Amino acid sequence: MSEWIFEALGIHIPLKKMYPKHKFIISYKSNLVGKFFNNVTPFSSGGQPFQAYILTKYGLKMSDTFSVLMMKFIVYETCLISWVFILIGVNFEFFNKTLGGHMPLIVLGFIMNLIAVSFILVAGVNKKVILKIAKPIIRLAAKIKFGQRHLIKDLDAAIKHAEDSVSNYSNQFNEMRKQRRNLLKMYIVGMVQLLSYFSITYMIYRAFGNTGVSYLEVIMVQSVLLLTMSFIPTPGSGLGAEGIFGLFFNEIYKIGLNMAILFWRLYTYYFPIVIGPFALVSVNRKVVNEELKDIK
Repeated sequence: MSEWIFEALGIHIPLKKMYPKHKFIISYKSNLVGKFFNNVTPFSSGGQPFQAYILTKYGLKMSDTFSVLMMKFIVYETCLISWVFILIGVNFEFFNKTLGGHMPLIVLGFIMNLIAVSFILVAGVNKKVILKIAKPIIRLAAKIKFGQRHLIKDLDAAIKHAEDSVSNYSNQFNEMRKQRRNLLKMYIVGMVQLLSYFSITYMIYRAFGNTGVSYLEVIMVQSVLLLTMSFIPTPGSGLGAEGIFGLFFNEIYKIGLNMAILFWRLYTYYFPIVIGPFALVSVNRKVVNEELKDIK
């Protein structure tokens, strides 16, 4: 799918700058694994850690991968908000007529996205604030036991590791901020990625024989839907995403709304869950082969 290619390209651009020999196929595989874990973990929280883990298996530094992934997230959110405002600005009358009654839900989604972006920006710009939050959590975790073992064995070492990680992330983050050309490339790729994603909804809309609503109007509703889905805590925004889709598109669809929801989730949710493990197996096979080569 074109959306997956552009999404992978969004992290490949900065990684290629850091690692000139880095290959696109590695970025693509890590992206598929990230999509899989995003769809099976609450708040889509598992994707980036596993994506970073996959990239380290190919020799990339953890601090580098996390800084790239966090910057990619900021760019993605910026692109999403840009599309929402652009599309609403193009046809505010349609937005007000179709979605005006759901403003509390939309505003909540916007606020949640803004909080997430703000937290990552603060982490990159002011590491002291993040350490003030992280250290009490680490100390609390050190007191928790599983059987006879503490969750954190060495408190001082854990705090030192957190300080080093935050410092490395902050340094890489600030370095990436200076790469304005790369950021512009990431932004353009991110806008195209989201347009590809929104277009799926329009194709499903037309596939069921619906007419009367333009391409821009359908993708405008889809952009607001994606913005609103972010605060749903279930894995892959399950159940909530389907409900909001039905709520937002109810007045647009004349035929096949329930089937449209099913096909939309098949393309955007279940298909990545099916494909993702194959990418993970491919990475694991490569790692095992490298280890066997070292033994020989």
